[in-house]
Amino acid sequence: MSPLMSAIRVVMKTMFTWPMDIFANIDKIDKVTAPVFIMHGLSDEVIAYSHGEQLYNCATKARFKDLWLIPGVGHNDILDHYESEVYERIRQFISKLDETDDKNSS
Repeated sequence: MSPLMSAIRVVMKTMFTWPMDIFANIDKIDKVTAPVFIMHGLSDEVIAYSHGEQLYNCATKARFKDLWLIPGVGHNDILDHYESEVYERIRQFISKLDETDDKNSS
């Protein structure tokens, strides 16, 4: 929920990772093979939603991935506005994982 590419990239526009940037998620996401579900508010003023989009796009090895960009919410108010939808989307994500597992076991 509202992920960041890297801490430095939240405050600076840069295309590379600085050595002191300990939260360089963008450099690690391409190694993730687990399922990835990213949700991000389109009105997030703390971490731009482009961070979520970029992480989603770079999660190339994820077994399954989903991106939900949510209109009208910011950084800490997704559950305030969309609580039931969040849980429904999570349920749907898990259901799709179960379907994928079923197909792979056949």
